[in-house]
Amino acid sequence: MPDVRWLMVDYGILTRNKETIHVPSYANEIVIAELEQEETFIEEIRGGDFDAKGNIHLRQGDVFSAKVEPLTTLYITGYYVPNTMSHGLVLDPWRRNEVIVRFLQTAS
Repeated sequence: MPDVRWLMVDYGILTRNKETIHVPSYANEIVIAELEQEETFIEEIRGGDFDAKGNIHLRQGDVFSAKVEPLTTLYITGYYVPNTMSHGLVLDPWRRNEVIVRFLQTAS
């Protein structure tokens, strides 16, 4: 099973967030998926030979993937905006796991 990280979870809405991801030695691709009723705006992903700036916009169900070098450290900058209907709702840990497992099963 791939490594899974829940990004930008502890930050405020419309707050620019910075995440650091250490790509494992056995991985050569990153996948960023918007699984909730939100929109994610990725302003920059950089690290090693990889550099992507701006215009990565994900809505619920959208996926961004890119080839990366193993053992690279990636720095991701972006923010999210919840759907107005989901604003104020917190995804409980059990439901969060369910959403992630469902995504991984359909992505395999």
